[in-house]
Amino acid sequence: MSNLKTIVRGAYDIQKNRIQTGNRLVGVATFPRQATFKGDEVISSYTELCLVANYLELEDQEKTHFRRLGNILKDYPIYNNFLAGVVGVGPAMAGVIISE
Repeated sequence: MSNLKTIVRGAYDIQKNRIQTGNRLVGVATFPRQATFKGDEVISSYTELCLVANYLELEDQEKTHFRRLGNILKDYPIYNNFLAGVVGVGPAMAGVIISE
């Protein structure tokens, strides 16, 4: 059970970090090389653009971590037999309920 708690807390730690990074940024579609980067009024420096890349990487890590959590929960009968069918209780909340 302590391993599940570690996974759940780790997922929420990644999510918190992603949100904090996102609060500093406005999204960007592609990531150019430094030599070809031209700033604008939204993202004016290559450093800011690197923060965007960091945000996008954190977003991918968060999705992966929560997907893995969903797979881990399949080993818990309380999830399969009850929580999976409760409206509004997804894998993240089920992980919190079971692990806490």
